[in-house]
Amino acid sequence: MDISRGIEHAIDGNAVLFTGAGFSKGAVNIEGNDFKSGRELARYLSKKCEMRGDVDLDVAADMFLDKFGPDELIRELKNEYSVKQVSHSHLKIAEIKWRRIYTTNYDNVLETSFAQLGKKLTPVTLMDDIRDIDVQTNVCIHLNGYIDRLNRESLGNEFKLTTTAYLTTSLVSSPWATLLRGNIEAAKAVFFIGYSLYDLDIKRLIYGSDDLKNKCFFITAPKPTASLTHVLSKFGQVCPKGLDRFVNRLTEVMSSYSPVVLKEVAYDCFDCVSEPTGPAPEFKDEEFFRLFLYGDVNDHHIYRSLGDKDFLYYLRRPEIDMLVERIDRGLHNILIHSNLGNGKTLLLHGLKYQILRRGFRVVVTKKMGDTFLSEVDHMMQTSAPLAIIIDDYSRYLKAIEEITLRRSANTVLILTCRSLINDVVFDRLCESLQCEDLPEFCINKIREEEAADLVRLFDRYGLWGRRAGWPEHAKIDYILNTCRGEFQLILLDLLNAPWIKERFRAYPNKPEQRNVIMAQTK
Repeated sequence: MDISRGIEHAIDGNAVLFTGAGFSKGAVNIEGNDFKSGRELARYLSKKCEMRGDVDLDVAADMFLDKFGPDELIRELKNEYSVKQVSHSHLKIAEIKWRRIYTTNYDNVLETSFAQLGKKLTPVTLMDDIRDIDVQTNVCIHLNGYIDRLNRESLGNEFKLTTTAYLTTSLVSSPWATLLRGNIEAAKAVFFIGYSLYDLDIKRLIYGSDDLKNKCFFITAPKPTASLTHVLSKFGQVCPKGLDRFVNRLTEVMSSYSPVVLKEVAYDCFDCVSEPTGPAPEFKDEEFFRLFLYGDVNDHHIYRSLGDKDFLYYLRRPEIDMLVERIDRGLHNILIHSNLGNGKTLLLHGLKYQILRRGFRVVVTKKMGDTFLSEVDHMMQTSAPLAIIIDDYSRYLKAIEEITLRRSANTVLILTCRSLINDVVFDRLCESLQCEDLPEFCINKIREEEAADLVRLFDRYGLWGRRAGWPEHAKIDYILNTCRGEFQLILLDLLNAPWIKERFRAYPNKPEQRNVIMAQTK
């Protein structure tokens, strides 16, 4: 990809911006001077302490603290990194709708540039809770701390006057590194402006690949060192233009390029749930047997069953209404588990439509593909509440971690798993969700009121055989006690009945499913 195409992606809102010390060149601080880089700040502080030679920033800052105290250090830093005037190039960069902005700079150059254009840029630091970020606002993540939040409490904690190695280590071990990698992976272009080896050890943070090299652009000073060029070329294209020349190219592209109008994305990794449309198919008894024996779901019939109690097709589990109520009360993570054949997949079919009726957008995860992260980012661009359903969550733990870092406050995750697998991977799920208290909903057992509804279904379709003459309470007792209230045991018991086998053989389609089920009766 050439840089012009990368700029077009930025104009379309599909690029990430990363700024280093060189980006702030051209801005003036409140004392009327250029901003100091980290190395220049270290020399300045050590000189104030009457120390000769180069020392690391953390050492220089520590010596200054011992000699002059925290208030004097804070005053020096605020004078140094509070902006008085930004340049035309900074304003031009602020015109772009960046997908996300990261910076190693302490200063407020970006925030001031956005404000002068009438735009809000919200600064956050690594000490902020990543889950509190509003994904629909412009956010600038200050990896070293932010000057306007500098005080005695944040000095040396949120505000990092330290070495490149220490910053990189603290970032790599935080959830922000996962977010940064995910943002870079999902973006169509990534621009590093003013980056140097003293800003961040990039090779410890992101992984080189042909795809990454194709979309990453490093805007460096006109004559970068050989060592900087060598390192950066492993991760992307080195463009020794300087900020002003890059902005000239940006302006040229902006004058001739028409931004792509955001359209509804045809998702590849998710199925979008909608109300069944078109005329409902004629209902025949065969449809119930397809559902009960094959698991073949007819969405029209399930949707109708949810609103018509006299339409006997789908067993509406009471957990559906209970979970909808919990979502209405603010529950954002839901874990449903059961053993094989006990109804969690069918429960999801009813739950998704009930949530849809509450005004949620509902999507069902179907695979982890190359476009997974970009599709998640697209979902988060609107303010409507969103429910993401992930069946068999154990296969999607990494995806859940990425969704957690991107989700907005009105995003609900609905996760399912078999009970035995859930026992093994539950702790890892909590880590991916970044939560300690995750409510679990086990649906292995049918309740008494459900058993009564199931009796009605079996009566309607003649599934009782020799038990047909039993009174209702005896049938309920059979379901709850003989079959222990479990769907799989009810199903297996019925499949062994001759009258069920005869009905089963009457359906010639899907022989591979029929063979599997028949094998269970032997």
